[in-house]
Amino acid sequence: MLKPLALPFLLSTLLLAWMGLMVLSCTAKLEEVSLDCDSDACACGLPSPSDDTDRPPRHDVARPDTDSSPCHACLEPGLTLRFFDLTVTEPRVDGRTALPDFLNRIWRADVCAHRLNIMLQVREVTENPDGSREVLFAAGSGWHGFYEDGTLVPHELEDVLEPANCDETDPAVTIPDAYYFVEGFTTELRILVNTDCSFETIEPGDLNFHPGPIGTALICSGGDPDIGLPRDTIPIRQLTASGQLNDTCTRISDADLQGCIAQDAACKICSFALAPDYATWSYVPDESKEPVNCQASYCQRWCGAAAWTNFGGFVSTIRLDLACAADGGATNNGYQIAGFWEGEAVSFQEP
Repeated sequence: MLKPLALPFLLSTLLLAWMGLMVLSCTAKLEEVSLDCDSDACACGLPSPSDDTDRPPRHDVARPDTDSSPCHACLEPGLTLRFFDLTVTEPRVDGRTALPDFLNRIWRADVCAHRLNIMLQVREVTENPDGSREVLFAAGSGWHGFYEDGTLVPHELEDVLEPANCDETDPAVTIPDAYYFVEGFTTELRILVNTDCSFETIEPGDLNFHPGPIGTALICSGGDPDIGLPRDTIPIRQLTASGQLNDTCTRISDADLQGCIAQDAACKICSFALAPDYATWSYVPDESKEPVNCQASYCQRWCGAAAWTNFGGFVSTIRLDLACAADGGATNNGYQIAGFWEGEAVSFQEP
């Protein structure tokens, strides 16, 4: 039989043992990965995952700037870029490259010698939620000049007709001080510039090739407002383009383009047959001639008696397929043009 003093001592010992077991149990519960409020964990006063009552308040951390694209910082209105190389890959006849080779012989030399100046200029920049930029570009043909007493004086077309084969180390090559758009030969293109500085057109647009200053050009056409053909222009319609802009917005590389020249426009375009040799180039329209589309008479009327060739008549003779829809419709009514190009930033100044 227990003595009277032994009973309290025994009860105290049992109480301490029970408390020790509870501490061990709660410690084990703390080590569990997940807690269930239906379990004994709640008896230990441990919060459930969904119970925020006793949690300290959360503090929002400022989100770091995720737009680390350096080219976005230099995409500002006024930035002007000029094609400094253009390599045509289409159109082809039966897969042969004879026609691209013919066009490259002319256009690459004209670009290099600053006779053909295709330019893009930033007009507006809009930031998208994903960090990309939607950029509105003015696009079209430009011309150039030299500074005299602080004023840009336009070059004459004759200033850049030599040499036939471009070599910028040749003293005969004219190096412009600045460029400007030829009035009436610009359109607008909307281009998406991604955070990695790659870009692509958002929707098809137009681009007008006009190699020369206002009033004359190395391409001859009487123009036709009814079909959207400006005077002395090669009109590229349904144009799409993509490429890579560098971090400082000074150069475009790995770029391509694709578009369409409408058949009815091609029949009203004349090219100088001896290009890029312009030693005998002449542009003197003959109003006594009755022009017939797609015929030599069209070129005689609008360009003169020099060696002008009707582009539409030429491609029809070699049976170039109608491979694109210049109006964006379902019926092919134009000649596909495609190629690669590169660009670089240039000084821009209105004369």
